[in-house]
This record gives sequence, C-alpha cells and structure tokens, in this order.
Amino acid sequence: MEIIPILKDLTNDQFESLLSICTKEELPAFTVIFEEGNQSKEMYILTEGLLKVTFRGKEVSKIDPVSTVGEMGVFTGKNRSARVITITKCILLRIMKNDLFDLFEKDKDFYVKFQKVMLLDLSYKLRMNNEAITRLRSRLEKKL
Repeated sequence: MEIIPILKDLTNDQFESLLSICTKEELPAFTVIFEEGNQSKEMYILTEGLLKVTFRGKEVSKIDPVSTVGEMGVFTGKNRSARVITITKCILLRIMKNDLFDLFEKDKDFYVKFQKVMLLDLSYKLRMNNEAITRLRSRLEKKL
C-alpha cells in the first residue's frame, strides 16, 4: 500500500509497523461504523468514500478521505460522542486502541509523529466546525 498522505512523515519501518496493526474494512453505503455512546476501542483511517457524523440524530459533519475517525474516544478514553455512518462505499483502516498504544510504547519517535498527525487532523476538523457554526449563526441572524 502506498503511503497515506497524513502519515507521510513516518519512516518506511514505522509505516509498515502501523499497517501491521491495521485491518482493512470495505463497507457498503449506509453502514453504521459506531453509535453515539459506544465504548471507544478503535479508530479508523478513511482512505476512500464519504462518512456522515450525527449527534443526537442531527447531521453535524461529513468526513472525506484521507482522515481519521474515532480518534477522540481512543485518546480520551471517553465513549463515542457521535454516530458515524458510511454515505458511500468506504474503505477504512481499523486500528485497535491496545495495538496502537503498544506500538507507542515500542517506538517513541512513532508516538511523537502520530500525535502530530492527530493534532493536525483535529485542528482541521475544529476549523471546519467553526466555519460551519459561523455560517449557521449568520443564517440564524438573518432570520431574526
């Protein structure tokens, strides 16, 4: 498998180590990946397709490739804060929390690089959510 853009800073050995703990999942459209409130035992990297994120039954965002999914719960230890469902056929790489943390213990450089990826990815998602909130606020103010 070619290097996934968000993981480009990993060495070949680190990338291979990560791949060794990944399980490739090909899911059809309208498949629930996880439900709000589920225990967070794994995270995913979306490599193909489109996902929908809902909170309390309302759509809050869509996720395009290449992005991580479910990482918040894995790193915070909290249950899932949202429901995620495939909109189209998707290919994801599933990473179990325990396997990932074992890899962190074995390779501190990998840990630092992976955390940087998570920080950048979460920062991007936060920025997109802030823009969506601003658009919604603007529409609401126009109606008032």
